[in-house]
Amino acid sequence: MIRLTTRVVVFPLLIGVAVSSCIARDSEEQKTIRAAYERLSQYASNSGSALEFQLSDFVAISRAEFSTIPLVDIATMPGGEMVDVLRTEQRYEDPSLSQVSFLANWNTRPDWLDVPENQQLSNISIASALDKAGADQPELQNVIAITSYTVKVTLDGKSRSYIAAFLWLKPADQEGTAARRFIPVDHITQAVGQAVVETLPPTNFSPSNPEALGTSQQELASYCTPQEWTPSVTQGAQDATNHIFGQHASSATFGFVCTCNSSCTSTCRANITSSSCSDTGLTIDSCHVTASNSQISVVGRSDGDQGGAACAGGYGCVVKSCFLCLCNLSVAVMVTGATVTFSSSGNPDWSENIQASWTCPTCSRTACTPCISQECDYDYSCGQPVYCGSCQVGTCQLGHCYGGCVPEYGYCGGGGPCCNSYDWCDATDTCVPAGF
Repeated sequence: MIRLTTRVVVFPLLIGVAVSSCIARDSEEQKTIRAAYERLSQYASNSGSALEFQLSDFVAISRAEFSTIPLVDIATMPGGEMVDVLRTEQRYEDPSLSQVSFLANWNTRPDWLDVPENQQLSNISIASALDKAGADQPELQNVIAITSYTVKVTLDGKSRSYIAAFLWLKPADQEGTAARRFIPVDHITQAVGQAVVETLPPTNFSPSNPEALGTSQQELASYCTPQEWTPSVTQGAQDATNHIFGQHASSATFGFVCTCNSSCTSTCRANITSSSCSDTGLTIDSCHVTASNSQISVVGRSDGDQGGAACAGGYGCVVKSCFLCLCNLSVAVMVTGATVTFSSSGNPDWSENIQASWTCPTCSRTACTPCISQECDYDYSCGQPVYCGSCQVGTCQLGHCYGGCVPEYGYCGGGGPCCNSYDWCDATDTCVPAGF
């Protein structure tokens, strides 16, 4: 069983992006491989996962050598401690604001050799494996060279070393001038290929700017009470087809954050707080490959006092029985508002896609008339600052006008302050203290 999505990648701008002290001595193929892992590490870091890679022992394998080298010698087969990586897109009503996270975590999987059929295939050559797998995955018939290498992956202070490979494909044009294509084969760390072709900026799920959601004009006669709700929904799906025991299954907990601000803007933010796309137990066929992806929406509604905003999340999980785990399998999720749709490539045998949506409560509007209890500066009592004016004479202190003495008992036509109740106003409307 494996969580890897093996995919054809075309990425001409990748070369030279990775940071490495020995990059000047690396071949172009090594630079591309290093940059792919560096890109995944950067995305994971921005999502809060301390994912690091050390690559070494690069070996170039020509097509002439494919028939003499066992497939298991160029890429460690799945099993044991593996790094699952979930790609989640945070989608806004304005698509240009969308962001993506790659959240990594350790997961323990059964060893590939636990399946009797796989034990018989443990010595199959690269050439035979590509030939048989190519019947279902035609792009594998275009592999012209391979680079194998050692990976040391470290996640949250825990490490594992293993072997992975890049399969280099025949150029798309006869002249060989098109961008170089490759298939990452890493059965231990997921999403290397996804990170390479990712175009969205990373996110750490920090709250979005209010401007991204839209705001309403403050009404001076009323305001909405700021509130927050945090409901959650857990969904799951499973299927035991082609299993002697165990199953392939998906599960996800969808969290929702509903807020109302004083301007009556209702905001719904979906999130996926936990998820799993797995294949466990013993199967009757060679290798069950899984692929996962997810997307969530962030929706704002400026008239939240008329109805709450609605958002959704979708978690895609597809499974395919593949010869020697060589599959070009992927699933895509599209969330528009509170509507979720799924699509896939690679002809999966089973789909365990799940989704959830939520409509937030209506914001509560409260009647309010500002500047009743104060005469100057800003009044915040209606939930949003309202300017009450300035003092024509004296200075404003705590919303009231003072001429320099406290307490005050009013002005004589604006000519001066009266600081005591027994002061009097002279003919020029100036307050004169008693005794003068």
